[in-house]
Amino acid sequence: MPWTRDRLDAELAALETQLPAVEHDADRHDVLARFALLANPILEAAAAEDYAHALDRVQAMLAARGLVLEDDGVAG
Repeated sequence: MPWTRDRLDAELAALETQLPAVEHDADRHDVLARFALLANPILEAAAAEDYAHALDRVQAMLAARGLVLEDDGVAG
């Protein structure tokens, strides 16, 4: 059963608080790999109508750190 928008936003906010630990002693690719392990279950739990919202939030978290996800992979 998909999460409500409120639950999704709460999980995304919690994910954002974990980013400093994810970034600790890691290069860019390790950060993205670690982050994906945490973000993917959240994205998978999003309702179809909320998926774009969740993906935008995830991309914004990464962009704030100079990281970009592209359709065909990762750009530094």
